[in-house]
Amino acid sequence: MNLQEIKNLFGVDLTIKNRKPHFVYLRGIYMDQEIANGRNNLNICKELKCNHATGFHYFQRKEFYKGIKEYNDVKIAFDNKDVDLFKDIDFRLNNVKYIHYRELERRKPKKINMDEMPEVRWHYLRIIEALRKDNRHKLWEKPMKEFTINDYKILEAL
Repeated sequence: MNLQEIKNLFGVDLTIKNRKPHFVYLRGIYMDQEIANGRNNLNICKELKCNHATGFHYFQRKEFYKGIKEYNDVKIAFDNKDVDLFKDIDFRLNNVKYIHYRELERRKPKKINMDEMPEVRWHYLRIIEALRKDNRHKLWEKPMKEFTINDYKILEAL
C-alpha cells in the first residue's frame, strides 16, 4: 500500500506532521512495510517528509508499541484495509485526554544484592589517623559519603 492509497482509504496524509498516537502507529507500520520491501530508512523518511530520527525512534520503540492495544488494532486495520476499525480507533483516541503508557511498562526497581556489596567498616579514629598521613591523595577534603572502594583501599595502604 503506498501513501496515496493510505490517504484515499483512511483519510490520513502521513506526510503532514502529526503526533497523534494512531497516526504515529500508522506511519510506523508503513515504514515496516517499506523496509520489508527493501527500501532504505532514509529514503522512506524523505518520502514521509520527516526527519530520519523519526524512523529511528519508531524502530527503537517498536517492541514497546507491540504491547499497546491501539497499535495492534491499527496494524490489523492496515493489513485488512479496514476503514471502520481505523475510524473506531480514531474516535477512541480523540476522546481520551491522556494515555498512560508508563502503566504498561511497570518496571520493577532493581533489588540490591547485599552479598555483592563489599563490607567496609572502619572505625572513625582509624580513618582520621589514616587521613592525617595522606598528603598526596587529598582524601581529607573529600566528604565520607563520596568515598569509593578505591579510596578505602588507599586508606588501608597508608
